Amino acid sequence: MRLFLLNQYYPPDVAPTGVLLSHVAEHLAKGGHEVTVLCSKQRYGGSAVSKTPSEPIDRLHVHPLATFTLGKRFHHKLLHYGSFYALLAWKLLTTRRKPDVVIALTTPPYLAFLANIIGLLRRWRTVDWVMDLYPDVMKAHGMIQEESLTYRFLQRLQRWSFQQSKLVVTLGPDMQARVAKHYGTSSLALPLWAERRQATQAAVQSYRKQRGWSEESTVFLYSGNLGLGHRFDEWLSAIAELGPDSPVTWVFSGKGAQRSRVEAFVQEGSHRNLPVHLTDYVSEGNLAVHLAAGDVHLASLDPPWDGCMVPSKLQGSFAAGRPILFVGSKTSSLGQWITESGGGWVIPPDDSDSLHQAIKEALDRSERQSRSERALAYASSHFDLKWSRKTEPKGK
Repeated sequence: MRLFLLNQYYPPDVAPTGVLLSHVAEHLAKGGHEVTVLCSKQRYGGSAVSKTPSEPIDRLHVHPLATFTLGKRFHHKLLHYGSFYALLAWKLLTTRRKPDVVIALTTPPYLAFLANIIGLLRRWRTVDWVMDLYPDVMKAHGMIQEESLTYRFLQRLQRWSFQQSKLVVTLGPDMQARVAKHYGTSSLALPLWAERRQATQAAVQSYRKQRGWSEESTVFLYSGNLGLGHRFDEWLSAIAELGPDSPVTWVFSGKGAQRSRVEAFVQEGSHRNLPVHLTDYVSEGNLAVHLAAGDVHLASLDPPWDGCMVPSKLQGSFAAGRPILFVGSKTSSLGQWITESGGGWVIPPDDSDSLHQAIKEALDRSERQSRSERALAYASSHFDLKWSRKTEPKGK
């Protein structure tokens, strides 16, 4: 079978969607399918390459498109998106080796819509792999209102695209329910996966020492995108209340729209002595020891974003055998998985009492160990990479 995979990012880029797509692409190519990846040359967030390209694989072809890259402002992003759409459309329209199936992700938005439009002309099947649900993400961010003509128009485009796609893949139960309720479309709820990452105790101790993280304290680690849909008020308030003598070392690792907010908090005069560390994304080679260096992992999602996106932090944390402190709703996918597994704590937004109680429990070594074991067991049964060996695109 000949397949085209569409996404803005792909390794050696560090963007999670690209890394996940590479797992699928490599598996399909090794399984005997001819796979072509169409992506952009632009790096995620302007970051440097930190993942070593994999060895060439027979039947896997990666074609980065030379899109415009002028900066990070909103109109620059729109120009980049527009150039990617145009180059991608031309490639899909003119390729001589027409694909049987096109798998489209959602960066930039509405890739599956483009694939379905051209697919009607060229007669291929489209799989819509929804990483972020549009225009719902825009509504959650406050960019557009549900009553607006813009929202209704974009929703109709999305509904049509879902109806044309042979398979719609969502990332969790809340996203699956939202697609069914607002778009009348059934989907396959297929959680993202994570590889089991192991690191020796010696490597962890050395890593923590290099980073300046106290050996005596408990490290609470937020690792990944500090994006618009995540909550930080609860963490920052707890940090300030616990003060400089806190038994917790707080680490925020990654980039995103809200990193500057955390930086501003740390740089404020009364907060400069607080045990808070900010680091950049880590390389793929250091990820195992990085995740293991956190005793407790942090995650959050603002409830208006429930079903619009499903952060993948939980899978990596659980696979590393680390419990999660999650600020968000119990009905979100993360809330449901943590509750079902017992691998962490679910704290309602703006509930400082529950947060402090959860922190108190997380400081207990035996409690952490118990929840860590549950997290790892759940990851083995629900988020194992082996799912891809059983999953291939099929028509309706």
